[in-house]
Amino acid sequence: DAKSSARRLIGYITKQKFWLFIVAVLVILSTIVTVGSSLIMQPVYSAIEDVLVRGGDPDGAFSKIVKSLVLMSSAYAISAVMSYAYTRIMLSVSVRTLTNMRRELFNHMQYLPIGYFDKRKTGQIMSHFTSDIGRINSLVQSTFTSLISSIIQAVMTISIMVIYSWQITLTITVSIALMFLTVFVITSICRPLFKKQQEATAECNGYIEE
Repeated sequence: DAKSSARRLIGYITKQKFWLFIVAVLVILSTIVTVGSSLIMQPVYSAIEDVLVRGGDPDGAFSKIVKSLVLMSSAYAISAVMSYAYTRIMLSVSVRTLTNMRRELFNHMQYLPIGYFDKRKTGQIMSHFTSDIGRINSLVQSTFTSLISSIIQAVMTISIMVIYSWQITLTITVSIALMFLTVFVITSICRPLFKKQQEATAECNGYIEE
């Protein structure tokens, strides 16, 4: 049950609400700085156009370009520092989350009936602690930050595009809708294959253990 599993996973993650809040703030700020830094290039284009098209002052244009590039470099540096910070914090969050999950899974194993272990190979049971938990680790580390970043980036990018050109915005919106439709179709096809892959991994671990 995907919905039930998602709720349980969120329950594990939200035990560290404070650090998740810090990560969310850093992700939002980093994304805003990254997307906003693209607007800094506008004065550069204007300065170059002023010199080449209207014969403006080259020295003044060069000064504007240098200031814009320094400002943009500073913005990217700040974004990189914040990205490093929330990545490190999220790594700690995922490690603590998975430690709790492994501990509860091990404790749960102590109360299962003997018949459960008779019907399953040791390697298959070990696979729950290694392969399955490992995949959850990748999910926890990347999905939370990527989701927030993608939403903020999409909102800011679309807002900027609407301001500059609604025609381009409409074209890209249609393209994005087609992309999401494609992803939905591919996900529907891959979901049962992914389940078979997990089962095959458990079988492989059982065979290796034997």
